Amino acid sequence: MSYIKRLCSLLLLLSVLLLSGRQACATEGGGGAYPNGAEDFMSGAVPPPGTYFINYFTYYSADKLADNSGKSALPVFKLNVTADVLRLIHVTDKQILGGFWAMHLFLPIMNVDVTVPGAAKSKTGLGDIIIDPFILSWHGKNWHAATGLDLYIPTGSYDKNDLANVG
Repeated sequence: MSYIKRLCSLLLLLSVLLLSGRQACATEGGGGAYPNGAEDFMSGAVPPPGTYFINYFTYYSADKLADNSGKSALPVFKLNVTADVLRLIHVTDKQILGGFWAMHLFLPIMNVDVTVPGAAKSKTGLGDIIIDPFILSWHGKNWHAATGLDLYIPTGSYDKNDLANVG
């Protein structure tokens, strides 16, 4: 497929996505499952065809829980989350709409420690597994683009009445 046809296909796809006119948030407050900075400065780049393993190790800590006005919601709050997220990526040599077809799987191992007034809880376990069987990636001399739709499998334990949850 020529460069112009690939560019037109990519522009058509982006136009449909941007002109849909609706915003959908899949997480509370519109946040994401990917920690900020996890993919660094090459977040749109998918590797060339092959199979790859990436290990993300991340740590998050907070000592304030804010309400909607930005004020502290609790007099005492402490949160520490350690996550080791294993990612397997397979990029095929097959092309669809000029982009390489790929797939990935995330396996997050989590440790969550929470302290609030009168209670503390710690939990370790498997978080929610993420899969994407249909990633497309395009590459130019000085640019990269990728699109996909991650599916979350609720494998991590979650209880709305529990102070610490890994799911």
